[in-house]
Amino acid sequence: MSAPATILVLDPQPVSAVKKALDAPDRLVVVVQTPALARHALGTMVVALWICDLNTPGVEVQSLVSIAKYTSPGIQILFTGTKLMAMKADNLVKHGHGDGFLARPFSALDIRKAATEALAAYAKTAGAKHGRPKAAADATPQRRFLENGVLRSESRIPTMGGVDPEHYTLLDLIGIGGTGSVFLAQDKFLDIEVAIKLINQNLLEDADVLASLKDEARIAMQLSHQGILRTYSFSSYNSSYYIVMELVRGQTLRDVIIENERLSATSACGILAACANALDYAHGKNVIHNDLKPENIFITESSELKIIDFGTATLKNRAKELNHIVGTPEYMSPEQLRGEICGPEADVYALAIITYLMLVGRFPFPVDTTAEQLLAGIQPDFHILPEPLADVLRRATAPEASFRHRSVGEFAADFLRVCGLDIHSIDTSQPLTIESGVSNRQESAT
Repeated sequence: MSAPATILVLDPQPVSAVKKALDAPDRLVVVVQTPALARHALGTMVVALWICDLNTPGVEVQSLVSIAKYTSPGIQILFTGTKLMAMKADNLVKHGHGDGFLARPFSALDIRKAATEALAAYAKTAGAKHGRPKAAADATPQRRFLENGVLRSESRIPTMGGVDPEHYTLLDLIGIGGTGSVFLAQDKFLDIEVAIKLINQNLLEDADVLASLKDEARIAMQLSHQGILRTYSFSSYNSSYYIVMELVRGQTLRDVIIENERLSATSACGILAACANALDYAHGKNVIHNDLKPENIFITESSELKIIDFGTATLKNRAKELNHIVGTPEYMSPEQLRGEICGPEADVYALAIITYLMLVGRFPFPVDTTAEQLLAGIQPDFHILPEPLADVLRRATAPEASFRHRSVGEFAADFLRVCGLDIHSIDTSQPLTIESGVSNRQESAT
């Protein structure tokens, strides 16, 4: 008797009817609610079908797809999500990162039919009945476990010629993204742990791209601010290029929001002030982030804020050119969505959306908003907040960049003033206070 085919479902709000529709004697259905658990499952199990909800907060699809295809060759990947995610899903499928998309709401019959077809395709491509695929079976066995949402392994990862072995030892894989793989590493000279991003070589085949990346890295290395993740160096070894960065432990702002449902006004204002302080510093150095979102705002174990992913605009643009993968459009200003060169006002727009998300726990757009509507300039809806706060956010997200606040500092000061706070009275060097904005939170019964 052949082993049952494993179906992994990543869904932030799983419905029992979905699991019931997928259940069958020849299937093992595993449902997880967070990207961290999905990463753990994909790294430790042979999965025939992965059903991924693209609306899952914090999900980095390409990183998880890379892990899935390494561990489970032939895996079928079915995306689900609201209409807003249709364009992203189509692009992912077009470029080999998935096999189909099922828009919500869907019926039990729809998901059952899609799963049956996907498992049939898996049986043909991977031969599920023949057991563990050879590529995964031949890999060196190692026990893996989950630590702070990161898939860890007991064995050390060899350098594979990617970084200078005289200077660094790669210890563990932290994550895989569209621009490269990030490793935990040991700096042998300084005897400290660092993070190293090994850049995908196909992004650097163009000499102009490499030159631009060097310029960006040079600028990023000049950013020295407590609220910005430090870039230590940009180096090459055996035709590979890598960025050495400060290593921090903690969780992303997105994870913090999910854990707390939404944040208190005090917590949101503290985070806003810290972000504005860091971004104003970067803007003063003529560095625009251009990809500001909760996933790129890190809250360390000591409750300090770090904005990550500065100085990689060239890599991101090159990855988009090669893969045509759109980012998270909800945080992108209209000029970004149009592909125009952006100034500080784009970061103002993104920070305003993040501020609303912290206070309310959801985006200021209808759940069925499409990417086309965002491109057309649909306005975010802030009516749920008190009118003075909503007015500040409306100005910060004005369709025309020239109508927005001139700086993130001006936006933050304006918002905090309405909240009865003076931005100059907030010491952003002190640890943040993280409190839920949900009253009388209760533990759910098990």
